[in-house]
Amino acid sequence: MKNLRQQYVNAIKEWQNRHPEFDYLDKWNKINKFDDGKAANSVEETIWCCNNSSIKPNGILIMGINPSFNREHIDVENRNFQEICQDSAKTKYWSTKKDMVDGILDATAYLDLFPIRMTKQKDFMDDNNIPLSLKVDLLKVTRQEIESLHPRLIINPNMGSRYYWGIEKKTPWMGYEMKHFEDNPIGKQTNIYKIEKVQDNKDVICHEPTSLNGTKFLLAKYHGNGYGKGALQKEDFLKFEDIRKILDL
Repeated sequence: MKNLRQQYVNAIKEWQNRHPEFDYLDKWNKINKFDDGKAANSVEETIWCCNNSSIKPNGILIMGINPSFNREHIDVENRNFQEICQDSAKTKYWSTKKDMVDGILDATAYLDLFPIRMTKQKDFMDDNNIPLSLKVDLLKVTRQEIESLHPRLIINPNMGSRYYWGIEKKTPWMGYEMKHFEDNPIGKQTNIYKIEKVQDNKDVICHEPTSLNGTKFLLAKYHGNGYGKGALQKEDFLKFEDIRKILDL
C-alpha cells in the first residue's frame, strides 16, 4: 500500500470527525510525554510505521502490536526493517527480531497491528484511551497492508495478539481461518498454522477474500527479558535456522 503512514493518519482523522466527543490528541498527550515537555500537535506525531515499500511478495513479515513511545520511533518512516536492525542492534526488541531472519533481512517486512506509539501496552489496550472502534478502523488499514505484502510467512512473536488474527473464534477481528500444523519441527513453545480463507463470521472486520491462502503463520511467545512465570527463556528465542525449517514445510 502506498504511503501507509498517511493511510493511518487519514483513518484516525476520519474517526475523530465521527467522534467529536473524544479528543484523540488530548488523550494521547496525557499518556505520553516528550523529553522537552512539549505536546504532540498533530496526529502524525503520535504514530510510527516501518517502510516496507521495497519488500516484494512472498517474503517474511514480522508483526508487533504497537510501537513504543521512544526515540526509535521518532521520524523514522524512511527506514526499512534492515536499516532499523542495523541502527538499533543493541536493543533487545530489534536484536531478537534480527536473529529470526538474519539471512534474509532484505526480504523481511515489519508491521505493527496498530501504529499508535505507547510504551505501556496496558495503556493502549484500555478502550478508554484508544476506543475499540478506532482500533477496528486502524486494523482495517493494517489488514490491507498485510494482504498487499503477501508474505510467505508471518511471524507473530506475541501470544497476546493472537486474538486479532482469528485464532480465537469468539473474538475474530481479522478472522483468518487457519489450519494448525500438528508436526512442529522447532518446538520452542510455538504454534504453526496455514491461512486458508476468511471466516464466515459477522464479527470479522473485513469480509473481502484473502490473498494469503497458503501463507504460514508462526505464533510464538514474546521475546522479552526472560523473567517471570512462563516467560520465554533465551535458549528458546527463535533463530534463523528455526525459520528455515518452517519455510521448508
